[in-house]
Parts: sequence; C-alpha cells; structure tokens
Amino acid sequence: MMKNARLLAEEKFDRKRAYIQIIELNHWLNDRYKREYYIVLTKNKPLYSKLFISAAALLSILITYTYARSMTVIYGGLELVLAAACYFLIFKNVKGPDHLIIGLFGILTTFSFLNGILYNDLKSVLLLSLSLVLPISISVLNLEFSNDGKEFFWGFLIGFIIILGQSTTGFLGRINSNTFGFYCYMAVSIGFIWYKQAKHKIFPLILILFGCYLSSGAGSRNVAIISLLMFLLLLLPDRVFKSKIFFRVLYIIALSYTVFAANIMEWIFEQEKLAAWLIEYTEGFSDKAWGMEERIGFLREVRGKIGRLNLYNKIFGEGVLKRHGHNMFYQSIFIYGYLGTFLLYALYVRVFEMAYTLIKEENDKIAIGCFIALIGMFLLNGGDLFLVGTETCAIIPQVMMGMIMLRYRQHQQNKKLQNTALESV
Repeated sequence: MMKNARLLAEEKFDRKRAYIQIIELNHWLNDRYKREYYIVLTKNKPLYSKLFISAAALLSILITYTYARSMTVIYGGLELVLAAACYFLIFKNVKGPDHLIIGLFGILTTFSFLNGILYNDLKSVLLLSLSLVLPISISVLNLEFSNDGKEFFWGFLIGFIIILGQSTTGFLGRINSNTFGFYCYMAVSIGFIWYKQAKHKIFPLILILFGCYLSSGAGSRNVAIISLLMFLLLLLPDRVFKSKIFFRVLYIIALSYTVFAANIMEWIFEQEKLAAWLIEYTEGFSDKAWGMEERIGFLREVRGKIGRLNLYNKIFGEGVLKRHGHNMFYQSIFIYGYLGTFLLYALYVRVFEMAYTLIKEENDKIAIGCFIALIGMFLLNGGDLFLVGTETCAIIPQVMMGMIMLRYRQHQQNKKLQNTALESV
C-alpha cells in the first residue's frame, strides 16, 4: 500500500519541487487493527545530516584554531557570514521556530542592537548574537537523522582525530589549554549522541572514554572534572532521564552553578578533603596549580564591576563586548543586563523542557545525548566562558540546542498530522 501511495504522489507532484514523505499510522478501528499511510509534502528534501554534523565539527575546530592564533579577520569573517545566513533563514521561515523562543530571541536582540547603535558597534552585536540565532536557524531546517547514530560517529571521529593528533604531535601549535580543552569536550560530546543511538555500545564507549582521557590532558582543570562527571552520567540507562524530577534537578543544578559559581567555589575551598582531592585529581592532567582561590578572587572582581554599572546598563546591559566576565551569568549581565539575562535563562529552560518532551514521549536518544552534553557545557561556563557573549561562537552546543528545537518542531508536526488523520477516519 505504501508503494502505491508513493507512486500516486509522484504522479501528482514534481519530486524536484516537493519531498514526499510517507507517514505510517497504526490504530485500532472497530476492533480491527488498521494500517494507513498518509502523504506529507515539504518544500525541500531533507539535508544530508552526515554532511551537516561533519561540517559543524570542522567549523568548530577552524574557529577555535583561528581564535587561539588571533586570526581575527578569519574567524570574525566566518562568523559574520554565518550570522547573516542564520538571520536570513529565520526571516524566511519566521513562523517555523517555537513562538516562545523566537519571542525571547526577538526581545534580546532588539535591546542588543539598540545598544549597538548607541555604542556605534553593530559588528560586535552581530557576532555576539550568533550564539542565539544559530540554534534557532537550525530549528527551521529540514533535517532527518538515522536511528543508528552514524552521522554523529563521523562528527565525533573528526574531533577525535584532531584531539589525538594535537596530543601526540602538537600539529596545531601552541594553543591556550582552556580554549583547546573546551573544544575537546565539545568534540567528544558529539559521541554521546552516537553512543545513545548505537546498537552495540562497547566500541563507542571505549572511544568516548579514551576521548575524555585525551581531553583531560589538554590542560584544562575544569574539563578534566566535567569530562569524568558527564561520562558517568552517560552510563545511566535512558529511562532515568524520563523522570521529570531527576531531569529538572540536573538542568537546574547546571544553570544555577553558572549563577552561584563563586559561592560554590568558596564553599569547596573551605572543605579541606574535597579541595585536596580536586587538586590531586587535576594535577594528573594539568601542570597548572589548582588556583581555585585565584579564580574566586577573579569572579569577586567581576561582581564588583557589575555593581559599578549604571542603572540602565544593569537593567538592559551594554549590548556589546566591552568586558569579559569569565562566567556565563556575569557575561550575560554585561551584555543583556539583569532583564535580558532572565530572558536568556528562560530560553535555555525552554530548550531543556523541549528535550524532556522528546525523551518522555518519543524516547528520543538524540535528545538524551544532547542533554547530557549540554549539562557539561553549562557547568564548564560557571568558571569559564564560551557559550554566550564571547567573540567566537562555540558552534557545537548551539548545534545541539538547534537539533533539540528541530526535533521538537517535527514531533509537534507529527502529532498534529496523526491527530488530523485519526479525526478523518
């Protein structure tokens, strides 16, 4: 029956202009099991997801490398072009993204662009907004993914080869340990999705564990700790993430840590045994001293700068990159003010809630992998910064947020289609 349905669709529609998708609907009708197929037409054929993930992995290392080597023209030009393409996609498909997210994004970017005009620095505003506009633009694409995670294997493999090559030969030259450490975690985290989708778990698990070990050797103490924690989280069975309490506690902890990082570090520093264990563990991966007290002092200094902002900047932010907060929450206040920071965190909560819906209703393994990876990225942004308000876009976390938004949109569309089909029976 599906073959006949496809032949009928191909007779009526030009396949070059419309991608034909057959939706199978199984339901009970008058005590008889009935199988029906429904034809859905979309404007374009699905993009090649393997190419999409691989391109994201390559672009991420290219931006990381050019930023680390101070090649401002290259990474700045790449991101300006990417930002322009993202805005074009959103304006072209303005009804596609989630209405709440597009509303929050609209408010944030409006205040940011107004401040950019005020400070005569729209280029900086455009670069800063890329971390917001990129995931939203991905959500309007027509992407389909396989059930075995092969496209994520290739993205992971690209990062794994680069990490292994840099660890053994140093072919990228001298790169800041934190900058490369962040890239390492992001590259390895693509493997989280591959692992969750893979039918045979041992091989991906071994490679991910080795990748985490190599990432820890990049010299970033935070990456060494977070890689270990997220690897343990990855081992939990999928059903655990269907618990609303467990799921929400995880992302609330991650988001709250970015807000109270300095206070939490102060408490850890006061616990002698815990602080001693952290020093001993991280000394195996970094030749730098633990330096927690120094980081605490750094964040205290940033808080003092926030306290000295005028009332307008405290509420609406500066809109442009004038200061470095070394923490996602503090940097968000500098850029968007307290009002914009609240909206930004509300946007992240919305993304996490989308992921929970996908996991609960679809057992979406891509959403589980993205969720675990993003938890680690937010934790890293408590004592460091790469998610929001920097000169460069980290790419990988934004791609993961975009995939959650995309799959949620597709999930909602499928639910609507099935409801319509059932009503017509």
